[in-house]
Amino acid sequence: MKQLWIPIAALLMPKVALADPDGTYGTHMHGYGGWFMGPFVWLLVIAAILCCAYVIFRPSMGRPEEKGPTALDELDLRLARGEIDPEDYEARRKLLSKS
Repeated sequence: MKQLWIPIAALLMPKVALADPDGTYGTHMHGYGGWFMGPFVWLLVIAAILCCAYVIFRPSMGRPEEKGPTALDELDLRLARGEIDPEDYEARRKLLSKS
């Protein structure tokens, strides 16, 4: 449980996070490249988290949306049901085709 606070402290107070229990600084960080690579590794971790969050929560880009019937489809249905006559159908179809 003692090790759990170290990543949190590394973000908030770097000197405390880098201190060994005997009070010396930085001796355990040499495996990651010391003072130079430590922040770089954290930036990579944060960038990876942001990329994963974007992929998971991004809007539906490129996905086909569910679309209902178009106005011409509705017009065809009205003609088929006998709600409008063929002359009215042709006039409305021409009007819809222009837009």
